[in-house]
Amino acid sequence: MGGLAASGSLITPIDLVRFTLAYLAIALVPGYAMAALARPRSDWIERVALAIPCAYALVAVTGLATALLQLPFGLPTYAALALPITVAGGYTAWRRNRATARGGQTTATEVA
Repeated sequence: MGGLAASGSLITPIDLVRFTLAYLAIALVPGYAMAALARPRSDWIERVALAIPCAYALVAVTGLATALLQLPFGLPTYAALALPITVAGGYTAWRRNRATARGGQTTATEVA
């Protein structure tokens, strides 16, 4: 009985690393950005906890949109919806960190 790296295994360690990095890039990063946009004043642990449900909701909305518009569902279609959300969430986090680094409290107008 061998481990994951056995010669007859279906998954190799490099495949496991690739899957983990792809899952982070495709699911968790847009999900975290969506959670940061939805709840800008929440703690980071709450945003991490909301990242997975937000990512699944993003995939579901993308699937529904492609079904209604009769587009092929794939990575380019998902990226067209996830990229603007990720950029907006990153910008919001950057503004929030910049405001707190100056010693001030973030307000709704500074975050939005």
